[in-house]
This record gives sequence, structure tokens and C-alpha cells, in this order.
Amino acid sequence: MNIICFASATKMLEKISKAAIALSGDGVGIELYKSIDEVYVRLCQPRASGCILVLCPKNKKETEQIISLHDVLSGAKIILVLPKRDKDSVRMAYKIFPRFMAFADEDFANITMVLKKMSGLSAEAKAQD
Repeated sequence: MNIICFASATKMLEKISKAAIALSGDGVGIELYKSIDEVYVRLCQPRASGCILVLCPKNKKETEQIISLHDVLSGAKIILVLPKRDKDSVRMAYKIFPRFMAFADEDFANITMVLKKMSGLSAEAKAQD
């Protein structure tokens, strides 16, 4: 299973990578992208089932670009980290049916927990106890 992460802002990409690195190994691969075009090209390639996308647009324009990819995002497990807490952004974001939505100003601990659950690692940890 792969975790595909997008953030054009370097600080946000660092936050995402820290959350995803906590899950690396155990058959989990991490792919980091800084442009929406790169993400689009990657999503057009054959991919293994169970791919998780962590998308962190830095502004409304990038959010709109991500929404425009709804055809290639269909069926993907999406975690969306929005830059602002406004109704328009949230309304727009639901067009791609994210499994989890957060905001850039929040602690990424919740995203790490959601990634663990989506990847099945939390279930494996419970099974080992």
C-alpha cells in the first residue's frame, strides 16, 4: 500500500512526511509530491488497491485544482487538509468525498491516527496485544 502525499508548501510537506514516516515499513510506501500535475500523472498510472492520498492545498486555487481531479480521485481514500476554515472551502472539498478532513493550523496527531487506521496498522497492533 502507498501513501501519496501532496503539498506545494515545504513546511506542510514536512508535516505530512513526519506523519507518514511513522507508518513507513511494514509494506507501506510513501510518495511525496510538490505539484498537482505530478499527482495527476501518478494517479493516472496503474496503482495498487488501498492507496491513501493526503492532499494539502495551500490556497483556494490549489483546492480548486484538486477538486478538478475528481475523476482520477474517485474511489481513493482521501485525507484533505484545507488551508482555511471557511464554508466555501469545506463545501467545495466534499465534492471529492474525503474520508477525513482537517485544517492546516491543526495538530497533525489526528492525521497520523487516521493514517494508521486507514492503512490497517492500528488493527494489526491490536491483534498483536
